[in-house]
Amino acid sequence: MEYIFGIAWVIVLGFIVKTFADYRLQKLIIDRKMVDENLSHLFKRPAPVNGLSSIKWGMVMIGIGLAFLAKQFWPYDFTDEGLAGLIMLMGGFGFILYYFIAKNIENK
Repeated sequence: MEYIFGIAWVIVLGFIVKTFADYRLQKLIIDRKMVDENLSHLFKRPAPVNGLSSIKWGMVMIGIGLAFLAKQFWPYDFTDEGLAGLIMLMGGFGFILYYFIAKNIENK
């Protein structure tokens, strides 16, 4: 369990270094006036996250949490392989439920 903290720390540091390097590169390109239509994709802001994406991942996480909760309530009824299958099943149900919700919202 201790290695998870180390992995998370490396990921966070990598994200910080990448963000700083991207900023420096953009600033250098602008300072040297090398901006043209071929580099315009570097300066676009990421698209805002919509509510449907949050709903999708929230439902998948709820499904996975329910699978782990079932393992806690019935520890002798589930093997490790059965738990992995239940996690995939519940995550899949979350995605399928999201599909119908998104389709219903798009049709309105």
